[in-house]
Amino acid sequence: MHADLEYHEELLGEAKSQFSTALNEIVDSLPDEEKEEFLKLKQEILDKRRAAMEAEIKAKEAADATEPPLKTHPDKFASSDLAPEEISRIESIFKKAKSSYENGNWYGLYAIALDLGIEIEDITMDHVDWIEDDVHHTLGRIAQIAQLVAWAWYTSDDKQKKSLIRNHFSYTYGFSWTPPTD
Repeated sequence: MHADLEYHEELLGEAKSQFSTALNEIVDSLPDEEKEEFLKLKQEILDKRRAAMEAEIKAKEAADATEPPLKTHPDKFASSDLAPEEISRIESIFKKAKSSYENGNWYGLYAIALDLGIEIEDITMDHVDWIEDDVHHTLGRIAQIAQLVAWAWYTSDDKQKKSLIRNHFSYTYGFSWTPPTD
């Protein structure tokens, strides 16, 4: 199931990139007045989002500062005699562990613990509950990806792609765009 999520997340990057390229090509093809109107609307929306994100980042930074370090925290190895490749490997493991922890991915933490030779106690009903939560979370994340406009666009035929872009312009920016007829 995690492999399916990784597949969706990998393709999502490509879907977003291609969707963005298609949007930019449309904006570039607009007459100057329409293009200017659209870019003004887009900038207003981006400014509002940026302000909201900055507030969220400040709150998250404050919360992250209190998180206890994990066994593989890079700071523990910065001044050690380990080879740079080993430090890089440990940093990679730390990032995976941190991501698994933040996303409630017990399976990911379990796999990392086994790779590090950390003994795992006998599996309890709590562990089973965590795995069930992880399954629900993973399936939910896959469902979220499937609902994204970029994903729907990426997996659609040409006619549906035009409709999705038209709706995206309308709902996101309040901008009316009519696709050219073929």
